[in-house]
Amino acid sequence: SFLGSLTMFPQCVRYLAVALFLLHCGGHIDAKLQLNVDTTHSIGETSSEYVSVTLDWWGYNKGSGYWPYGSNVLTLDFHNPKFLYLTKHLSPAHIRIGGSIDNYVRYLVGNMTSKKCNEAIPFRRETVHACLNMSRFDTIHNFVKNTTNSLIFGLAYPGQKQPWSSWNSIEFLQYCAKHYKSNPPFFGVELGEEMLPLQHHEYQELLNAYRKLSQTVSSLWEQQQRPLVMGPCPGMNVFDHFWWMKNFINDTQGIVDVVEYHSYNQNPKNRPTFSQHTLQQAKEMFAAMHNPKLNRKGQQLWLGEGGPHNGGGTTANLSGSVADTLWYADQLGVLASLGHKVFSRQALVGSWYELLDWVMTKSFNPNPDYWTALLFKRIMGNVVLNATLATPNKDVHVYAH
Repeated sequence: SFLGSLTMFPQCVRYLAVALFLLHCGGHIDAKLQLNVDTTHSIGETSSEYVSVTLDWWGYNKGSGYWPYGSNVLTLDFHNPKFLYLTKHLSPAHIRIGGSIDNYVRYLVGNMTSKKCNEAIPFRRETVHACLNMSRFDTIHNFVKNTTNSLIFGLAYPGQKQPWSSWNSIEFLQYCAKHYKSNPPFFGVELGEEMLPLQHHEYQELLNAYRKLSQTVSSLWEQQQRPLVMGPCPGMNVFDHFWWMKNFINDTQGIVDVVEYHSYNQNPKNRPTFSQHTLQQAKEMFAAMHNPKLNRKGQQLWLGEGGPHNGGGTTANLSGSVADTLWYADQLGVLASLGHKVFSRQALVGSWYELLDWVMTKSFNPNPDYWTALLFKRIMGNVVLNATLATPNKDVHVYAH
């Protein structure tokens, strides 16, 4: 049973929704639970696009999990009415295009030749093809526009750990600035994907690349239309070498608008769970971002890519099942309480952790986590309140907006 004592102040709180979840499905709690919600002040505020999603470059049967034809950026049917309809209902959201192959994507524009663009690229002892022509990008842009969402786009960083070979990415940005004069295609742009600059000179090259990206973006768009510069999008292993991430926050004041990281919760294979692995990383990022000596100009904090388990999730890992909604709902609650403006869920379509089913049925039917995303977006407002239990219980997590 549940006892709640809430004092509502409509002039201060637009919406209030309380989520209660039990860790052990089918179990019960003998004691009564008293929930306290402090409505006198907020502990944070999310953006309207807090619940966001990703699309990936992984293709065919290669790479992280299982990505059959029709599930990645280059092969998705962006004209499918069902896909359009279900994505539009997640609006407003950011659709982030990225993934591990991000660093190697080529753009068929400017001085890039078709032959070079379509050459195989060595990647993790395999070869991949990742050539984005401008007709395909126009299709992506129209899809995002028609679903009333916004686009976050990850730019390539070929070579990594070396000076940024920027000419192809800059020509792509120049095309976008010229082609979409009155309707900028990006809400934000990222640079590089899950890089780990352990040596000082590698870190310095990454900083130089972000400075150049910021200068390029500012030269192509007026301030009111300028896409945000976002990054550095490190993977989970950044927390074993956290020194450089703290330095990055400090050194990119006035250059990077949004600090992003990636995290997968590494859910157990056979039981539902709350947010655990990602929770620890989120706490570290929250502490760093709220250190006034590091974050002097108020950069935003986003989880730019996150999911139940890396490697595409697995069927044995409960990805795509009702049990997976426990983790997802909990993580939506906890990240909002830890100052995150946006949580981009991997992935809208693709591999076992997809929100819309393509892998199993090629139907775009919603998986349970799609409804979790939609429900959170519909009932949880942007103002985050402090919710606690009078008697703490490890099997119950509560959140209030």
